Parts: sequence; C-alpha cells; structure tokens
Amino acid sequence: MANEMNKGLVMKSRFLVGVAVLGAVTVALGGSAVAQRATRLQQIMQHAEERRAKAPANPNMTPITAPGDYRFSFVHDGITREYLVHVPKSYRGGPTPVLVALHGGGGDADFQAGRLSTAFMERFQSDQQKEKDAQKKAS
Repeated sequence: MANEMNKGLVMKSRFLVGVAVLGAVTVALGGSAVAQRATRLQQIMQHAEERRAKAPANPNMTPITAPGDYRFSFVHDGITREYLVHVPKSYRGGPTPVLVALHGGGGDADFQAGRLSTAFMERFQSDQQKEKDAQKKAS
C-alpha cells in the first residue's frame, strides 16, 4: 500500500511539474507576442503622426462652381494619384448627389471617362434635377 501511495505521489508530482513547465512556456511565448504587437502598434502610430504632419497635396483646391471637367491629384504614400470630376451642364449650384465611378484593374480614369460614362453621368444628373424641380413644384 505504501508503494502504491508512493507511485501516486510520483505521478502527481510529474503532472504538476509538467503543468508548471507548460505554463512557463505559455507565459514566455505570450509575452513575446504582446511585445511584437506593441512594437507594431508603435510603428502604426508613428506612421499616422508622420502622415498628419505632412501638408495636403493641394491645400488651396479651387471649389467647383461651374459645369465642366476637372482633374485633381493627391499624394498617398509617396504615389501621386489623379482623379477626374465631371460636372454636368445641368448643374445649378448647391448640394448635389454624387456618382462615384471606379475603374477596374488595367484601366484608367481617362478611358473610363469616355463618351459612354459621360453620357451616363449627364443622364443621372438630369434625372436628379428633374426630381428636384418636381419636388419644388409640389411644395
């Protein structure tokens, strides 16, 4: 009986040692993961501060006040990006719905802004203006 108790004590102590070793390894690995996340978070925060410190690409952008085609650009992560703004002939000033058209991979804004896109935007804006005019007459 003493021998069986001795075996049970040895098994229990091995189990406890195993649990202690596993716990120590888990804490060590978990601590390094937390440190890596903290370092990455610091990098992200530093990058955000650097971006905020830079002046906008065009701080004095002229407001659009008349129909026509406009080309603007901005710099993001050192790459100059361009975008086109088409204001239809039916524009009468004031708040207006906006249609955003994004070209797919391999294309560019100039190709997409061809006759078909421009005609679609003109129609969309014209329909919106007709709705506004109808609402004004109703009220």
